[in-house]
Amino acid sequence: MKPSRAILMRRMMRHRTKPVHLVVDGLPAHKTALVKAYVASTDGLLTLHFLPGYAPELNPDELVWSHMKRTGVARTPLRKGEKLKDKVDAQLAALKKLPAWSDHSSWPQVSSILPTGE
Repeated sequence: MKPSRAILMRRMMRHRTKPVHLVVDGLPAHKTALVKAYVASTDGLLTLHFLPGYAPELNPDELVWSHMKRTGVARTPLRKGEKLKDKVDAQLAALKKLPAWSDHSSWPQVSSILPTGE
């Protein structure tokens, strides 16, 4: 059984003395009564900030994954002997070479998922 979000937050907050601002998406698990009760019990030490439903401008790696889902790996089945990781890595490497994606340095999230110098 997976630990609840409230249990994970409790573990994260253990020994914290300064306020924590946690940015979360709209997953229903982040909005349960248990999570709300736990956040309230921290007396302001933990604050949740919810992202809008779909906000790629706030989370630029969403643009990469959206492109991947629309154009590549998700659209073609694996052939016998093909590995998903290899296929994803190849598509990310190809994406990095496209002019529209070449200057992603201002997007640290995107930089972290695109392959480097291959």
